[in-house]
Amino acid sequence: HEQLTELNTQQEQLAQHLDGIKGQLTDVREAVTGEAVGPETEALADDIFEMLPSKKEAHTEPVISETADGVPAPEQGSIEWLSERLDVPRYQIQAALDHLQETTYAVRETDDARYYKEG
Repeated sequence: HEQLTELNTQQEQLAQHLDGIKGQLTDVREAVTGEAVGPETEALADDIFEMLPSKKEAHTEPVISETADGVPAPEQGSIEWLSERLDVPRYQIQAALDHLQETTYAVRETDDARYYKEG
């Protein structure tokens, strides 16, 4: 039981550390580009927001489906899922999701890296 408590504490510390790193990356990106977010990222963020599952949908156990070649299909709300549907590179999806999380409190992330919208 004590080990579980310690693991939970370490996980929380890691999550906080990752949040800090994400913030630093955003600061660097803004410094390099000279602007917070470009119009392309804004438009992509709008498209992504419309596609995101609801909180209820995101927290139900995902149905594991396979593609035609037997590879597990990406889970709804994941970066891979959004990238495939929008035909946009994953790094652009991530930038748009970061923007959404910074500008709206409605976009959240599950423990298994799937994104959803509240409300």
